[in-house]
Amino acid sequence: MKKIFIVSALFMFCSCVAFGANFYDSVDKIKEFNPDGRKYDFVKDFIFSLSYLQINDERSKKVSGLSFDKLDNVQKGRELISGFVKDNANIRVSKNLLKKYITPENGLMLKVADLFTEVCDELIAVNISERQLLTEFQEIQEKQELDDFDGKEFRDRQRKLASLRRDSLKKLFEASMLVTKVLVSDKEDRFEQLTMLGITSRERTKLLEKLDKFGGKEFDGELREGQSFLQGSIAIIREVLMDTSWGLLDD
Repeated sequence: MKKIFIVSALFMFCSCVAFGANFYDSVDKIKEFNPDGRKYDFVKDFIFSLSYLQINDERSKKVSGLSFDKLDNVQKGRELISGFVKDNANIRVSKNLLKKYITPENGLMLKVADLFTEVCDELIAVNISERQLLTEFQEIQEKQELDDFDGKEFRDRQRKLASLRRDSLKKLFEASMLVTKVLVSDKEDRFEQLTMLGITSRERTKLLEKLDKFGGKEFDGELREGQSFLQGSIAIIREVLMDTSWGLLDD
């Protein structure tokens, strides 16, 4: 099953910005729920977590042309089953990277870490279900009982799992949108406005370098229609970091 899902950039942007608009109406809320401190480390680890999900996407692309109910040999099935195991191992690494931020020190970081953990748990569960589905089919193959194979039920189960995966990846994009809010500094300018990011110029450069490691033109540039949820997640973080209208802590 092809596991790459496409995000409607404008729709997802508008739905997530609603939170940001409400949150940043009050400077007091920023000071209470998103104080400066550890922002560079948090965003760095979040980007690192996304890199493990990219590895999964790359593996998915390699086998995306294989249809579960049209596999012509058992070896292809074994390859797909093995892929789900590797994917879940990478997802667990991603999840563990953000565990240390599940603390009350920064309420917005806590929200992102909780949401990302939820996404990881859901993706792991979907992968386990997909692996089980393929294993059942492989057993039918090996027993040469394809005449009794219910293709409609099989495809219905595939579609249900695909829908669950899509819903989880929407939440991944939402988490990435919230990361852009985490980046905003709680320090006010002379007009009592929030116009700075809570990182230094050197830290900004290092974060952009980490984003540049995501290979492929799909990851380049701004958020746009046709990107996957993962690609959109990278793009939305890059947009904020490249926006020179934001001040930096060492300006």
